[in-house]
Amino acid sequence: MAAKIDLKKQYKELYSASQKKVALVEVPEQKILSIDGKGDPNTSIAFKEGLETLFPVAYKTKCQLNLLIGTDN
Repeated sequence: MAAKIDLKKQYKELYSASQKKVALVEVPEQKILSIDGKGDPNTSIAFKEGLETLFPVAYKTKCQLNLLIGTDN
């Protein structure tokens, strides 16, 4: 079984920003799923519909990848 990937540990500098100073960081290229839009996500119907579409795709993708590489992330 492959080891779990902990991106917060692997890229600590990206997940632990200082509240006292500004820092320029380089984010490595990644493949992501996302929705795009504008307005308030708390009231936007389009945002709600986008998440309703995105979540099952992301969840199934994660499950399939876990089966493929043998992890339980």
